[in-house]
Amino acid sequence: MKLKKNTTPSTSGNSKKPTRLGEMLTDGLLTLVIWNVLFLLTCIPIITIGPAMAALGFCTNSLVIDERPQKNAAKVYFSAFRASFFKALPIGIYFLFITILFGAGFFVYSYLSPENAAYVSMSSLSLVILTLFWGVMAHLYPLLFEFEQTDWEKKQVVMTKKKLRELISEAAYTAMARMKQTAIALVFSVLFFGSLILFLPATLPLIVTIGFSFVAVAMALAHTSPEY
Repeated sequence: MKLKKNTTPSTSGNSKKPTRLGEMLTDGLLTLVIWNVLFLLTCIPIITIGPAMAALGFCTNSLVIDERPQKNAAKVYFSAFRASFFKALPIGIYFLFITILFGAGFFVYSYLSPENAAYVSMSSLSLVILTLFWGVMAHLYPLLFEFEQTDWEKKQVVMTKKKLRELISEAAYTAMARMKQTAIALVFSVLFFGSLILFLPATLPLIVTIGFSFVAVAMALAHTSPEY
């Protein structure tokens, strides 16, 4: 997997140009499978979804801008998981709460819409808010880390010292500035993962092996890459 010089500023501070999506999903396939399995395992308590998402986001963003995360993939994941645990834990709980709240609102209002046209606008509003929220969250997790300060030899991940409020503002700005890339990643993620859910249980092996990591790669490219 060749790395080219990056001519577009990256939020990670790395000077290398990210690879295209197709290359990411082939050259790093085994690594993505490992991260996907680890993500599912570390999500088992449910409330740890925050650190798990942060770790997966760190790994996929690192893989987009550099090849080194493919070496000792499990160690890189657990290093990011441990480093981000206390900072990402409340973010994950907040993520679950908002997703459940507006997700339930969307489905309830959609169900009631045939009876009252007013529910159509309410269901649409719930979906818009949920989509915007997911877009901001996709950019928030990578901002928790200082990618350029990572010690790859010792597998030591460095967290940012910025406050959460500042990171949320920066993530919102990044989502707006990279609206096209974010929209593409979100559409891909929804269609891809939605298809896996729709065809359960036949697609269960895909969910376990690549489902979440493929989505994470798409969001990593939206955060880092100017093109697919």
